[in-house]
Amino acid sequence: MQRQWTVALLAAASVAWVLGCSDPERTASTTDAKVSDAAGADGTAADAAQDGAPGTDAAKADAGPVDTAAQPSPDSGGADANDGGAGDSSGTADVGAETSADTSTDTGPQTSNPNGTWNLESSGVTYTLHGLWGWDKSHLVAVGEQGAVAWYDGAGWHPEAKPVTFQWLRSVWGPTAKDIWAVGESATVIHFDGSQWTKVTVPFDGAIQSVSGTATDDVWAVGDAGQVIHWDGKAWTTNKTPTSGYFYSVAAVAKTDVWVSGGAGTLMHWDGKAWAMVPTGLAGLDDNIEGVWGIAPNDVWVVGKKGLIRHFDGKVWKDPENPAKGAWLFRIFGVASNDVWLAGNDGVVLHWNGAELAKVDIGELDAIRGIWGASAKDIWMVGPNKTAWHYLAP
Repeated sequence: MQRQWTVALLAAASVAWVLGCSDPERTASTTDAKVSDAAGADGTAADAAQDGAPGTDAAKADAGPVDTAAQPSPDSGGADANDGGAGDSSGTADVGAETSADTSTDTGPQTSNPNGTWNLESSGVTYTLHGLWGWDKSHLVAVGEQGAVAWYDGAGWHPEAKPVTFQWLRSVWGPTAKDIWAVGESATVIHFDGSQWTKVTVPFDGAIQSVSGTATDDVWAVGDAGQVIHWDGKAWTTNKTPTSGYFYSVAAVAKTDVWVSGGAGTLMHWDGKAWAMVPTGLAGLDDNIEGVWGIAPNDVWVVGKKGLIRHFDGKVWKDPENPAKGAWLFRIFGVASNDVWLAGNDGVVLHWNGAELAKVDIGELDAIRGIWGASAKDIWMVGPNKTAWHYLAP
């Protein structure tokens, strides 16, 4: 059957860009950051300034409200959290450096259109949206620049008129629509309890780039200078890590299986007790690993600059054939092992069907900032220019 695509183009709208560096994902302070520690090491050894066994710092932050803003309560519909990759795990993956190249023949760039249609909808937000999360097809939330927050209710997107912060928000995650965390610049953390957003003070210095979790009492946030903080349901605490490099993405697969990626090829793993650096198997890799996502200990993906795409099967890292060589990729999300979406600058979108990666033309030329899907037949992507791309399949 011939595959069909439908693109509904909306009227052009003005958009405010507040970009301070060549990488539109981050401020200049974190762009192309190289892993370093107090001794000037290459990031593969423990940070000399962080002595003692890795683990949770005894110092705890007051997670009480600092400022609040009442907002309409989204109807969660009683839906369970769609973990988007925080799958159950029976053990910790072997994260050794062994690697195996994909030997499939390069047939050149491809265009793959999964059966269904992509439609361009307006998010209603003038600023670029960077983070996206949801719980079912009628309950999503997106966050972005200038503290922008927008909700999707199944009928359309509705931006909040009065943001609780004007800091850029980079990432959002929550186990339910009544328990949501969003993070961003200047150690910004805000929490939604079903009726209002509240600013939360955390033990962090700098920009927080990503947040992910597995449950109400298991949430991780990462960012500048090798900082990792954890929410246990009562307070945010600091975690000691083996590097002071910059972290860009965190993916909580299970409570004993958490991945963090960052600058200069940094990849780190939490086994429930301590953080450890993970060899990528690529000698001399010094480019940023922008995104990490996993659904099980034997199914983890990383993406980054210069077309970096690697997949971990629990034993070895493999390089699937990339039909968009050289593309700067920094977003990845999947709903199943055979249904994974990757996106980046210049509207590049790739889809993994369990056997191969293929290019997907959604008609977008700007960078894709956030991806989330309720199912294989219902995928959202957000970005600049009030952009919200929605994929629906029969």
